[in-house]
Amino acid sequence: MGMLRIIAGQWRHRLLKVPPSSMTRPTTDRTREALFNILIHSYGFEFEGKIVADLFAGSGALGLESLSRGASCVYFFEKDPRVLSILIDNIQSLNAGEKSRLIKTNLPVLPAALQPLDLVFLDPPYQQALVEPSCEALQVQGWLKPETLLCIETSLQDKPEKLRQFRIDQQRVYGHTVITFCRP
Repeated sequence: MGMLRIIAGQWRHRLLKVPPSSMTRPTTDRTREALFNILIHSYGFEFEGKIVADLFAGSGALGLESLSRGASCVYFFEKDPRVLSILIDNIQSLNAGEKSRLIKTNLPVLPAALQPLDLVFLDPPYQQALVEPSCEALQVQGWLKPETLLCIETSLQDKPEKLRQFRIDQQRVYGHTVITFCRP
């Protein structure tokens, strides 16, 4: 089993367990670092007190990084029970339980929003056409507000050219990975 590290904040350098590569495709440390730098420097995003969602959470690295940087709550969406157990281990190892909400769901099916989000990480399995229906479900179920920022990680082949009812701000390419930043 591989490991990822938390890049910054209160849990900086702490290691996270990663599910086997046959089950997930974790965002590399380098890509995660670039993503968080863009959020902070291009968008002026302050994590302190923010509500974040990590869809297709896997190890939970994106959501846990957000908590490490001061987010007040992260909703982790994951369906696979084996992956979920690793995610729970990671949350417990950081003592992050009280700020974490686990939602076991088969995306793009989503429950009604418990509260609107400030930031969404969406990192679906490649080549399964899950980006658009997941974005629409977030909107229909009330998870988004006009200023919610979505960070969507896809392969180059999957990169969204446009998303109904969303404005794409920018797209950044890291090797075979593309991160799309958009808002409702």
